Amino acid sequence: MKKVRVFLYPNAREACEKLKEKAPNSKIERSILNGLKNKFELIKADAECGNKVKRRRYPDSYVREYGITNLYRLELPDFWRMFYSLSNEGDWVVAYVIDIMDHNEYNRVFGRKKR
Repeated sequence: MKKVRVFLYPNAREACEKLKEKAPNSKIERSILNGLKNKFELIKADAECGNKVKRRRYPDSYVREYGITNLYRLELPDFWRMFYSLSNEGDWVVAYVIDIMDHNEYNRVFGRKKR
């Protein structure tokens, strides 16, 4: 079995930094950060643990910017989501975390409409 590394792209890193800034004063942000830590460990144990997103639903921006060929989604607390893509690199599987977003951002990026 190959070892798994988790790498954060700038969008995901920025979301983590914002959550870390707010976490000392907000229970919700702390729970999302704890959820992220748990999901990172889950990915390291089983890289394909997330829900696979159908190819036709990939955001064009992800395909253009990152050249993804697969996309997985993991649910986080408070209706946040994390998206990542997997790549084989030698003896490693690298999980590239593309984005971490709240529900409204998810609707915008994936073209969902509000009811």
